[in-house]
Amino acid sequence: MKSRSLQGVLAGAFFLMILLPLAGVTFWGGRVLRSHLGGFGDREVMVLARSIAEEAGVYLQGPERFLALLSQTLSQGDGSSADLERRLGEQVEATGYFHRVLLLDPRGRVVLSSPKNRDLVGIDYSRQPFFLPEARAPYWTSPQMDPETGDLVVALGVPWPGGVVVGLVSLQWLGERLERISREGGVDLILQDRQGGVVFRSGAPEGSLRGPVERGDRGPLRLARPFDREEDGVLYRCGSAEVPGVGWRATVCRSMADLMAPTRRMERILEFLLLGGLALAIGVAWGILRWVRRPLRRLERLSQSLAEGKVPEDLKSPQEGFREIAQVERAFEAMVQAIHRREEALRVSEERYALAMKGSNEGLWDWDILEGRLYVSPRWKEILGLDPEEPMDRMAQWEARIYPEDRDEVVASLSAAMAQEEIQYDQTFRMRHGDGEDRWVRCRGVARYDGEGNPVRMAGSMGEVTGQVETEKQLRLAASVFENAQEGILVADREGTILSVNRALCGMTGYAPEELRGQNPRILKSGVHDDAFYKTLWDAILNQGSWQGEIWNRHKDGRVYPEWLTISAVRDYTGRILNFVGITRDLTERKRYEERIAHEATHDALTGLPNRRHFLESLQHHLALADRAGDLLGVLFMDLDGFKGINDTLGHDVGDRLLCAVAERLQHCVRASDLVARMGGDEFTFLLPQLHGREDMKGVAGKILLAFREPFALGKDTVRVSASIGGALFPLDDRDLQGLLKLADMAMYRTKERGRNGFTGAEELLGREQEAGRGVRTDEDPGSGR
Repeated sequence: MKSRSLQGVLAGAFFLMILLPLAGVTFWGGRVLRSHLGGFGDREVMVLARSIAEEAGVYLQGPERFLALLSQTLSQGDGSSADLERRLGEQVEATGYFHRVLLLDPRGRVVLSSPKNRDLVGIDYSRQPFFLPEARAPYWTSPQMDPETGDLVVALGVPWPGGVVVGLVSLQWLGERLERISREGGVDLILQDRQGGVVFRSGAPEGSLRGPVERGDRGPLRLARPFDREEDGVLYRCGSAEVPGVGWRATVCRSMADLMAPTRRMERILEFLLLGGLALAIGVAWGILRWVRRPLRRLERLSQSLAEGKVPEDLKSPQEGFREIAQVERAFEAMVQAIHRREEALRVSEERYALAMKGSNEGLWDWDILEGRLYVSPRWKEILGLDPEEPMDRMAQWEARIYPEDRDEVVASLSAAMAQEEIQYDQTFRMRHGDGEDRWVRCRGVARYDGEGNPVRMAGSMGEVTGQVETEKQLRLAASVFENAQEGILVADREGTILSVNRALCGMTGYAPEELRGQNPRILKSGVHDDAFYKTLWDAILNQGSWQGEIWNRHKDGRVYPEWLTISAVRDYTGRILNFVGITRDLTERKRYEERIAHEATHDALTGLPNRRHFLESLQHHLALADRAGDLLGVLFMDLDGFKGINDTLGHDVGDRLLCAVAERLQHCVRASDLVARMGGDEFTFLLPQLHGREDMKGVAGKILLAFREPFALGKDTVRVSASIGGALFPLDDRDLQGLLKLADMAMYRTKERGRNGFTGAEELLGREQEAGRGVRTDEDPGSGR
């Protein structure tokens, strides 16, 4: 090994002792400076963003205040069209905010417009995004095209008693003011609405920020902290703030070159300081080297004399100030004593090793590779059941007893271990026992090498591990079954701490194995079951040894799911519990299948409404409840007018879509406690519990007839249908289920006779028949003549 100069090492050490702290201070100072100035840049862009957002809010509040005032002004007139038109024209002409102002009624139709345009009056804008009759406060919309002129505008809506006042603000007007804000602030400005649509983007000269703020020009901007982006090789720092009162967001960006200019100036100053410190460190190191060089040279001469067997006079009588030389002399005497101590320790170590090998019950072997001789201890032969006198002094005799299928691998492993120094040989294989059977043995050893790195000797130990190998096989098999089982398996100790889980359980619960190990199974508790349920469960486990049943647990993502769980207690020979083993199977898909089958049995496949069976069962149940409580209950029968013609002319596909649209519209005409069902074809029934009188039932029928005034849009087809409705009231008209159904059906038939598109109550049928001195006909076919 090449030696080094102690003087050079000392000089380098002194140099580094001065340079490293200086460099560290400089580096730390640079980082602190960059962090401080970087934070200043962050604060600057955030202050700019908030300031510009507030200024933009002032501009946007002008149109908002104007429309609010206009709404109040219009509300104070006499309500005539002429008065509204006059007031709208006067107010709009007084400002240049709006591209157009529309006065919409509650249904979204244009009442007036400014500038005045008679052609717009009566146009339906109810589907336009700026028509929000349910709003209670002014609101802004995303950029859109003016439906009349095609100009790009943003809409501001303000509710008023007669509908909605909508002002279409020209983006050109808004852009001129926001462009001025951007130029005055010296930043790039982007203004986005609540949905992330870009309302305004400042002019982008060469080298400025031109790209979208996030992944596109749409999508909500949710950046609460400054962020960086790079474009055309220029790095920008950006910040965003919400525009007060509007909910829009303003984003400003400045180049990092402008923000970090003070940092670069300070970094150059620190570089000059580092260079000055480096020069100072070199000078100090050179002075220290000259100071320590003299005693080191004298110590070198003394060491050379000792190596030649000479003892200088100054060594016997060390000069004052050179205590190190006297320490070297004392070290030689201490070295001789250390050799004697090591020899004694080696002898004790050999005795200890011999006792350890005897206690380990292993046999020893020693292979002289150069001579080809092998030594094995008596215990080695005893392990293989050999006679103590049987010769075993050659490696070939050892190899002959190795199991044939393992022999090549053992020889190759031995060769590989000898080819690499400091590699311990350790291998388990089979050898032929004296009784003819095979035994598993574990053989370990290390090699010794000559000066050229060639192995000259190898020695080690050998012990029988047949029982251990068989146990490991069983454990691997059990581990494979545990890990690959389709059921989830959990093993816990007697305290309930989870020790192990398999892959299936992790997939079922969503937890990783390391997240469950060390936890209590209560981590999966869903909260569905009460304390009594778990007390029964643990009583069965502790008293009967196991429990099984359906249980609801909680997935990692928070959802609860059903499973079939079996928990067993594992006890030792004394009966003391050692572990708990849980085996579980997910019942989610089975539950879904059962629910789907139950739903299909009680609901119409086309419309999703309850079917005839569900309706009759619900009617029977509610009749019993109404009878006990003394409540009124209504039953409506409804048949579509003209459905057969639509089905025949436009096709069954259009007919099916019409039935689905009718079903959806009918559900909006009743209360949550009411039931709408499809009995078949175009016939629908209604169950109306807890009514106060016939007027309630007539009111529901009226809502249905009103809903059918609007056409049904079915893709490219638009159709109109009406409905014929008949109704009966329990218990006033009849107390029997079949009687109520018959009366409601007959009343519906009477509606069709009158010209359809109406409602007939059963009391009309009963009144007319009683006047004629007849009872209600029960043998009439209610479906005839439809």
